[in-house]
Amino acid sequence: MIDYLLLALFIPVLVCLFWFVELFFTSGENQRAKKHLSFLMICGLFSFLGGLLYFKEFYSVYAFIYIGILVFSMAQIPALYLYLVSLTENSPGKKPYYIHYAFPLLTGIIVIYFHYIHITPEELTAVFKNYLIPQELNQKQKVTYYADLTLRNGFVLLGILYLILIHLKVKRHFRKAKDYYSDAEHKKLSWITVSTAIYLLFTLIGMTLFNSQSRNMLFKSEIITSMPFLIMAMVFWYIGFLGNRQQVNIIPAIEAMEIDARPQSILTEALRKDLVDKIKQTIETDKLYLDPELCLPDMARKVGTNRYYLSKIINDEFGMNFNNYINQYRIAEAVKLMKTPGIDYSLADIAIKCGFNVYTSFVRSFKRFKRESPEQYMRHYSRTGATRLFPERL
Repeated sequence: MIDYLLLALFIPVLVCLFWFVELFFTSGENQRAKKHLSFLMICGLFSFLGGLLYFKEFYSVYAFIYIGILVFSMAQIPALYLYLVSLTENSPGKKPYYIHYAFPLLTGIIVIYFHYIHITPEELTAVFKNYLIPQELNQKQKVTYYADLTLRNGFVLLGILYLILIHLKVKRHFRKAKDYYSDAEHKKLSWITVSTAIYLLFTLIGMTLFNSQSRNMLFKSEIITSMPFLIMAMVFWYIGFLGNRQQVNIIPAIEAMEIDARPQSILTEALRKDLVDKIKQTIETDKLYLDPELCLPDMARKVGTNRYYLSKIINDEFGMNFNNYINQYRIAEAVKLMKTPGIDYSLADIAIKCGFNVYTSFVRSFKRFKRESPEQYMRHYSRTGATRLFPERL
């Protein structure tokens, strides 16, 4: 007879092992980032291995390697955060790594005392064996039991903290991308935030279920016991799959860019006005916006200025970031194509012809500037035939 619970518990272990091998032995420009992700997979492997040992009642083995299980479990989300840092920043050195792994290491010290010094191996095995009925434990075992509960709650608080840090870093990175790339959608790293949130959510669900009044009944149901593990296996597969494909995405800070050694070292009003005219003339004459790979340095070379001045003028004079500034021209071009008699392009074709790599980005930009979707615009225009002018600022 197939042991479905054992199978469900073993799947996430195999997923983590597969991605560890795939990520650790890879090569390429994002090798440093992948090493952090491979460490995350090792952490996950220990965590899921602990779950397998516990739920299959190998309490003595579980107690023996518990320090590794808990320390590696604590290190999972910091490892994911450091993966994000490696994708978006130059090497921060070793010190920041030590800071992020300080709590897992502190957890290891606490575990050594309360789980290996404070009580005997036999007593520790009894703690895990009677984890659902702590009233059966003696006083020394109860101290270890409550110390363990405190560490598990600390894991949840650590996860929430890092979810906030990851969310803020992803937002800052995307904001920088929109000041640097005309196609910022490909630079979004929101999948890391989503993965962390789902991981934390199902960790909380699992802890709530297995610490509720009905936990004894829950453990008797193989389906309910298996579900969090199967979902977490999918989460780790998702992280491994996207992380393996993700490219390094370091965006230089505009304000830190080296200014060209040119007479324009001071941005006077006359120079500002001249650059505004050059920017408009260059982008409208050369139709730079039709290039989906256009970025700030490319346009700066075309205009004959440096990236710092170009970014500053676009932000100050036109009141928008580089991404939106280019996209408004793309939307204007799309509107022209929509109105051109005899042209029968699909909206997806129009998006590509106007410089959008991603159709959803075209839709979002269209709604931003026209206050309606491309489909709504087409329907309205086909009914009225009215001239729909672009916003006055273009």
